[in-house]
Amino acid sequence: MGFGQTFNQSIVGVLRPVSLHNLFFGDSVNRPISAVEWPVSLQEVWFEDHFNQHILGVVWPDSLQNLGHQFSKTIVGVGWPASLQKPSFGDRFNKPIARVSWSPFLQQLLFGCYFNQTITGIKLPDSLQQLSFGDRINQPIAGIGWPASLPQLCFGCFFNQPITGVVWPALLRQLSFGDQFNQAIIGVVLPDSLQQLSFGLNFTNRSRESCGLGPCSNCRLGTAFTSPSSKYCGRLV
Repeated sequence: MGFGQTFNQSIVGVLRPVSLHNLFFGDSVNRPISAVEWPVSLQEVWFEDHFNQHILGVVWPDSLQNLGHQFSKTIVGVGWPASLQKPSFGDRFNKPIARVSWSPFLQQLLFGCYFNQTITGIKLPDSLQQLSFGDRINQPIAGIGWPASLPQLCFGCFFNQPITGVVWPALLRQLSFGDQFNQAIIGVVLPDSLQQLSFGLNFTNRSRESCGLGPCSNCRLGTAFTSPSSKYCGRLV
């Protein structure tokens, strides 16, 4: 069920079919939802650009798997349903997440363009398969305890923090850095599981045998990179 671009009416007390699986709200909706009773079979809810309401106190259905929104409100204390797998935080979201209690079965966690909060102390579930940060993220990552089985990790355009000493997930397969990243990689220890490693346009730091790039089979380097490194990666793209 979808509501159009100009819809902006209260949805409290609206009766929806119990069999409803998907619910989409258009660009204009910006109404409180704390008292909304959601269909028990609902699997996906999506709020578009103008929605900016608190979700503290919202009782989500136990069947919910995907939740997308563009808001910028605190999520500390939000009760996520255990079934939630793919929450997506839109471009305007920029609130602390260090004390958030995530769903234990989370698979994918995406943060939009303007998110730039500390991620030190974040506790992520072991089930997580993909973690992506948007363009503005530029926070230290040394000392972060990543889920050991996390296979995919992406940092956005403006990320430019040291990665020497970072303990990466043991089963990491894909690691990518944005265009502004230009930190030393000498001494960086990458997991043997790594298959794809990407650096952005401005990366110029020269690599040596000690940089730990050996295991990766697919290495992308930015256009500013001039030092040959093909002997450290299975394939230079």
